[in-house]
Amino acid sequence: MSVKEKLISPFSSGNQTMEYPDFELHYYQDDEPQRVEPHRHTGYEILFFLEGNVMYTHDNQKTILRPNDIVVIKPNTHHSLTPIDNNIPYRRFTWWISKERMDQLTSTEPTFDYMFSHMGNSAVFHVSTLDFLMLQSKLIRMLENANRKAFGSALQLQIDAADLLLYLNQLVHAQLEVTPASSETSLYENLTNHILAHLDEDITLEDLANKFFVSKFYISHLFKANMGISLHQYVIKKRLEVARTLMLTGTDITEASSQAGFNNYSNFYRAFTKEYGIAPKTYLEQNKLLKK
Repeated sequence: MSVKEKLISPFSSGNQTMEYPDFELHYYQDDEPQRVEPHRHTGYEILFFLEGNVMYTHDNQKTILRPNDIVVIKPNTHHSLTPIDNNIPYRRFTWWISKERMDQLTSTEPTFDYMFSHMGNSAVFHVSTLDFLMLQSKLIRMLENANRKAFGSALQLQIDAADLLLYLNQLVHAQLEVTPASSETSLYENLTNHILAHLDEDITLEDLANKFFVSKFYISHLFKANMGISLHQYVIKKRLEVARTLMLTGTDITEASSQAGFNNYSNFYRAFTKEYGIAPKTYLEQNKLLKK
């Protein structure tokens, strides 16, 4: 098993080594943040910053982290973390990946190496709130899968890890480069970006067709061709991902459903139960360790 088998990990500033050969994922919540003295890892470390008032230091460069920051650290890079305000809880996901595993991934698919090849020894990337919520959803899924003893769970963790790493590289690529695309690809990406930015609003085929000056039938075709599902199903799935992540990170269930764009709780309840096979409240009770 490559990931710790409990959703919330006790943090020790003196324990900065991997216990597993491929990768480890931890969710840390420190009500009294500790200073992490300068140290380095033999593998890669990626920190997803949720909350706190801390300063990250590497190679004499100092950065005060803000929510939605992603800190990427290459092997053998000296770095440290210093709390600025001990009264603010320090919450983050920390993902460690062995150099050997990363070398395997990048040798089979160079896309995995894009982020690392376009930075120095360390970098801090800031992403939108929605992109960060999507990252949290993937991270939480990895932690949940680590708790399961089902057939194929170890393989699922490897797939989840590759999916998370690919999504990270896609986010970094979107920040650093603008690549030419076909008109159909460009339209599909513009549609999905617009939808993700307006999930809390009413989204209809007619409105999208008017905004992007194409027929609603063509939009339906794009979603069927690219996702295998209808526009409506795509919107519901994305709203559920956002609501689920908000719930697991401390937002009230009703408020989470509203923020995600569900116009009433009954619609949210039915969609959530259908998608995850369990009621929202029961789901949250079973995963309450990730609540603030």
